[in-house]
Amino acid sequence: LIIQHTVTTEIEDVPEQIKPTLEAVKELGLPAVLLYPNNDAGTEAIIKEIEKTSIKCLRTFSIEEYGNILRYVSVLVGNSSSGIHETAMFGVPTVNIGDRQKGRLRPKNVIDVENDKEQIQQAIKTALYDKEFIDVVKKCENPYGDGKSAERIVKVLKEFNRILNSNGILYLAVKEGEGGGEILKPEYGEPRYCYFYKKEEMEKYLDEAGFKILSSEVNKTKETNWLEIFAEKK
Repeated sequence: LIIQHTVTTEIEDVPEQIKPTLEAVKELGLPAVLLYPNNDAGTEAIIKEIEKTSIKCLRTFSIEEYGNILRYVSVLVGNSSSGIHETAMFGVPTVNIGDRQKGRLRPKNVIDVENDKEQIQQAIKTALYDKEFIDVVKKCENPYGDGKSAERIVKVLKEFNRILNSNGILYLAVKEGEGGGEILKPEYGEPRYCYFYKKEEMEKYLDEAGFKILSSEVNKTKETNWLEIFAEKK
């Protein structure tokens, strides 16, 4: 499975970054499916290149379809956060290409490479044929959890709902975004790992926990974006 998005800080290099990936997979002669990239800046350049390839391309999967596909693929190739956060749960190796996921904690199933055809090919071969590495992948733990974080978050929010006064207001502030990453501030002394949450994701959790959203907005700062939500009991 190939999923490669743009690196928004490297827009000018986007066309040249996807080519080594496509060439590496094609030359290895492996059956593959390529998922279209998301809508970040520069996506058009990737789409232009992938539409030239003979690799089977799909626009999108539902969440259920994607989960089922991850159960059966042999390796995820590209730079999707899914390769960092989710593949370990399925015992699937990841060949992570380039800097899009730079600074994020890696499970032991991840092989990092540059946008280089030979490096990508060698990593794919390791993921598919290196028995020692395959054994590590099967046994590795996911540092991002076991896939049950959503139900745990809802459980905590339900407890907030239970103890909140009938006319009380819940104020919730989390870092907005996707996945997680290290943040370094002078006052921290050392990098701290933080998780990020999408607006619609957190609103869904609150709804499931019995809250009515009063306001929900993302406030941007120089260092990070904060999702701030005010809610009350339904």
